[in-house]
Amino acid sequence: MMSMYSEKDWERLKNFGYLEDPTYEAYFSGGEKHVEELVGADYVLPFSVEEILEAGVSSLSKKFIKLKTPKEVQEEIKQAMNKNKGYSLIRVGDGELLTLAHDLLVSTEDIKSIPRLNFLSYAGVNLPDHSIRDLLANNLLEADMVGIPFLRRPTFQQLFNKLAKHHNWPLDHMNLTRSVINYELHLETTLFQDLLSNQRILLIGNRMMEGETVLRNAGFNNIAGSIPVENIYSVPQVLSEAQKYDFDVALVSAGIPANLICVELAKCHKIAIDFGHLIDELINNTKEIAK
Repeated sequence: MMSMYSEKDWERLKNFGYLEDPTYEAYFSGGEKHVEELVGADYVLPFSVEEILEAGVSSLSKKFIKLKTPKEVQEEIKQAMNKNKGYSLIRVGDGELLTLAHDLLVSTEDIKSIPRLNFLSYAGVNLPDHSIRDLLANNLLEADMVGIPFLRRPTFQQLFNKLAKHHNWPLDHMNLTRSVINYELHLETTLFQDLLSNQRILLIGNRMMEGETVLRNAGFNNIAGSIPVENIYSVPQVLSEAQKYDFDVALVSAGIPANLICVELAKCHKIAIDFGHLIDELINNTKEIAK
């Protein structure tokens, strides 16, 4: 259905001062304008966009997908450990999503043209790389737990949802939690303290040698060692190096390569957790370790 206002009408309204507030204009374009187009010029729907959204979301409640809480994730990891089973917890952020989406949903050129997205090489991937893109897509289905974005931003949950539809991922049968689960486990559970105190820990990532020193100084003496990760193409070498260590749990802070590393280590009956930037937090604020 067509909007009751043409482009020329909108310019006229702007000129008369009806749309002087850019915040309101963005709000209108994001909600009310879409409702207007759906209803059409011959009808009136006497509800606010908030009321319409609430009604629409309620009607879709049976399609909600439950995300596991930090305590539920902690319990799964402990059960895997008690059964001597491997377990991989990976997290999907904007870096992973852009890598998964490049040249499928968004072009490599578009990604590279946006300055704030020029972090992928730091995260371990150089685009374009379709083989890595496809490997990550398959890898995601092999993980025991996948942290996904809860923010409905274009390069976060919106992009994840588009990828899920593109790949036909069975979201209602996947084990999902929030992508910030590493921080939530640290703040809301004792998991990491328990692991560091009672298990043999291998640290994987470029800041992990520094992290090892900080953790040892905090009294955690079960560190098996630390392995740096140059980029996603060095994953086979990292996995080969990991075989030299006697460990139970790997904490992996290695950007996008962490996804592949965690899943492969779990196949070797190890607990492997994408620790992410939490290691930076602990290094920069050692008080956080003994919370």
